[in-house]
Amino acid sequence: MLWPYFKQAKENKKKAYLKRDKLFIDGNEFFLPDDDGMETNDGKEKYEKQESGENNAYIGKWNHDQVNEYKDNIDKESISKLLSFIMKKTENVQSVDKNTIDEIVNEIRDVLLNFARNTFGEFVQKTYGYDFMGGKHNHRDWFNTECRRERRAFRKSKRLYKRYGSRMFKERMRHSETLYKKKHG
Repeated sequence: MLWPYFKQAKENKKKAYLKRDKLFIDGNEFFLPDDDGMETNDGKEKYEKQESGENNAYIGKWNHDQVNEYKDNIDKESISKLLSFIMKKTENVQSVDKNTIDEIVNEIRDVLLNFARNTFGEFVQKTYGYDFMGGKHNHRDWFNTECRRERRAFRKSKRLYKRYGSRMFKERMRHSETLYKKKHG
């Protein structure tokens, strides 16, 4: 996907190199453009916003009772613009490549998602209390990854003491219990 841009940059006598799945041109990371022009993105605002997940808006679930409403929300003008966009991109069949197909599919996706957004609504998923490291959901702000780690260590030492009963495991259990309860109890 990045190879044609790499070749074009080399032809333009720019310093370009590929590192894993990233392309760097003149020391700046290159991101695939939305339009047909080739450019490097020095300001990564759009990319960072997309990666950081600031936009947590989701479209509501499909409801079979709202099928007629969905059909009514289909805008004829948007469909005609979509068709003209597809016709413009595919005028010369020889020039159609993977990027062109990706653009067409993305445009179709955007149009259909806008219709669904108008029909089923949009909601924002709360990230409150979600532990991204462990993947577990909790509703206590103070119970974070460190707390979970301390609890896990305490429970592990408790299991070991129950199983083996040695004085070493008893001391380990007492120590982990004091750490866990000091912070969280």
